[in-house]
Amino acid sequence: MKKRKEKWLGGIAAVLLLAVSSQAYGQAESSGKIPSRFSLGAGIGIPFGVIGLSCEVNPIIASGPDSIANYFSLNLGLGFSGAGPGYSLGFRFYPLGRDRVWAPKVSFMYGTVMVVNWEYAYRGFSAGAGVVRRLNKKTSVDADLIFIINRFGYGSSNWSGGRLKISLGLRRNFD
Repeated sequence: MKKRKEKWLGGIAAVLLLAVSSQAYGQAESSGKIPSRFSLGAGIGIPFGVIGLSCEVNPIIASGPDSIANYFSLNLGLGFSGAGPGYSLGFRFYPLGRDRVWAPKVSFMYGTVMVVNWEYAYRGFSAGAGVVRRLNKKTSVDADLIFIINRFGYGSSNWSGGRLKISLGLRRNFD
């Protein structure tokens, strides 16, 4: 049990360190324009409906790198959870803006948050912190550390497994 706790604490420390270091690096690497309004990704974790696809959309019509459109987006994930279809719906906040090479983000979502023995899928609310690393203009990598706030479904009162989950995906940006 102690090694498992140390593993999670190490993961949390790594994400926080990455977010802090990306803040300094990201300041100098701003493109000066709003990134794409639509992206589609594939990955594993809560934002992808467990295993599946994720669509990030910015519905705000605004112009300029300092507009509110550079800091917020909506996220929809559809996938397979082993116990049927998985889904996720939520929003993301980018405190430094989405136009960075390293863009830290905070997410809040509702949907499939946990699968037990590939038989039972639980839905609920989750919140996370992560980073988007742009590899080039069209491709980026997403990484998140997500905390499950609550869950609903079969055996919800019997909590097994941790509340911290990791998400990883590859995203394609469309202009």
